[in-house]
Amino acid sequence: MTESLKVVAEDHLFGGHKPRTHKSVTRLQIKQKPRSNLIAAVCIISESEIVKVMPDYNKSFSEREDFKQFLFGLGIDTNKPVVRQDGIQHRNRFGEIVICSRWVGNERIDDEWINSGYASKEAIDKRCGSKILEDVYRAKALTEDMQRHLEARDARNERFEGIFAVVQQEYEQAESEAKRNEENEQKGNDNDE
Repeated sequence: MTESLKVVAEDHLFGGHKPRTHKSVTRLQIKQKPRSNLIAAVCIISESEIVKVMPDYNKSFSEREDFKQFLFGLGIDTNKPVVRQDGIQHRNRFGEIVICSRWVGNERIDDEWINSGYASKEAIDKRCGSKILEDVYRAKALTEDMQRHLEARDARNERFEGIFAVVQQEYEQAESEAKRNEENEQKGNDNDE
């Protein structure tokens, strides 16, 4: 039996009460320390959700000092960037389609949040630190690096769409001008006869 399987078996059989050797403790510490990975665990808090649970909510609440703690309590990792998006049409957690502000950030992956029962599957998988899970998420384009790539691609596409719209507008103007010229020539030929 390998050393790591032996430690797991001892934990299962003895309920974790058996004294461990220095070698097994080191292995457990490595096991408990998750390796960082790129699984995209995103948390979105809608203003409409806040209004439902806090009827006295107003926009000034989001400017208070303790608002970051409020978002932290709802699962957003406030140690990383949090973006407020205003006037966005989206579906809130209650299944309603709304147009309002929302806060988007990385989901917490600390022990308290993971064990709270509110953590998403993505946050739990990210906390696990499995390279295999990261590869599965990457295949579905659900990793942070793939999300950045897709956002950059969308930005390029928007630029190209803007250029295409200008070119299409110029083409339509040239086409209508050519049509007018043709109609004028037709009228001129009709008048000559």
